[in-house]
Amino acid sequence: MPPFRWPALGNDLALAKEVAVRKPQTPNDWDEIARVLSEAFSTTEKKIELKGRGCRERMDHLLEKHEQEDKKSLKKSGTEEEYGELSQLLDDILTFRRDMKEIKEREAMEKEKKKNKEIEDRNAGIEMRRKAMEGLAKRKSSTGSSSEDENSSEEDSFCSSSGGAIQAQATKRKAIKKRASRLSAVQMLEQKNERKTDLKEKELQLRAEELELQKKRFEEEAEERKERLKFELEERRIFLQVLRDRL
Repeated sequence: MPPFRWPALGNDLALAKEVAVRKPQTPNDWDEIARVLSEAFSTTEKKIELKGRGCRERMDHLLEKHEQEDKKSLKKSGTEEEYGELSQLLDDILTFRRDMKEIKEREAMEKEKKKNKEIEDRNAGIEMRRKAMEGLAKRKSSTGSSSEDENSSEEDSFCSSSGGAIQAQATKRKAIKKRASRLSAVQMLEQKNERKTDLKEKELQLRAEELELQKKRFEEEAEERKERLKFELEERRIFLQVLRDRL
């Protein structure tokens, strides 16, 4: 079967309507558009079989000519009303594509920022744990040294020994409190990271629900547009048949 040449403005208009309604993003989306238009363009005398890739390339060509304001290339055979509608649809499609590009770029930047922030928080937590463990090791070493010093100073007076023991106990209690404070800070950081993770999961869930609602709305609009397009093409087919019968 030879490739479809898009002979009339009405063919381009039908393609633009489907693209404006369905907003295709994947090859499967374009294949569905090709299936719908193949059915719409086919007649009892001639069967049309379009491909998704061909529809996408044709739309890219139309958008390129529209941006270049190449009206002669777009107009072909058709009415001024059809040409005006096609131009408006191409404007809408270009606007949608620009908006989607900006959204994707913004989402990519936000994702990268969140990823970097999570790495920074994780590294900060690791550093705090390391310092806490180093401090604990130093305090243990200091306590051991103090015990050895106390054992070696048995010749000192009883009062001096008692005073040293009290001071050692006070130092130990202070070290324990400091250690507890550092561990508490680590725990707070871990809880903060957990809350951020939960919040991110909720944001992703809301985004998925929003996309699902948009998809459902697009599908409903596409079905409505499909029925209207069928009706318009059937009217045109009947009109052309009547003209042929009169000739």
